[in-house]
Amino acid sequence: MFELLSSLLKIMAPLLVVTTEEAWGYVEAKGKSESIHLEAWPDDSHRNYRDAKLEEKWAKLIAVREDVLKKLEEKRAANEIGSGLEARVILNASGDLGKVLAGNKEILRYLFIVSQVELTSNEGAFSITIEKAKGTKCQRCWNYSEYVGQDKTHPTLCERCVKAV
Repeated sequence: MFELLSSLLKIMAPLLVVTTEEAWGYVEAKGKSESIHLEAWPDDSHRNYRDAKLEEKWAKLIAVREDVLKKLEEKRAANEIGSGLEARVILNASGDLGKVLAGNKEILRYLFIVSQVELTSNEGAFSITIEKAKGTKCQRCWNYSEYVGQDKTHPTLCERCVKAV
């Protein structure tokens, strides 16, 4: 975070002279110059931080997201769902893609901006099915959940919102 802040301040310094100078005053680092304007331009050592496996994983997840968004738009156009939060996405994937999806199952509904995601692996071709979400709409987050109504103190909230409240 320090390297990011330091580099951003150095890059913005010629345009936001006073603001970056003030922000630089709050940065605590050994050997820093008295003024941001006396610092050297940031180098491009960030290339050393690249993680090829992480980039490959996210490339796959983003490709699946784009496919899911297209299917969601088709369902919206057909008036089968109103928003993505009314949807339940069923992904059939095997092989490497199936492993990537299974390893990231907990974030998929947030990545696709839907209420529910189910994974299957029927050794067939990759497929996406969009259905109406199961359960009731949470009044706080608007996600559909079968948990809504089970908590006695917060009957209109989903399991995630009950924990937050």
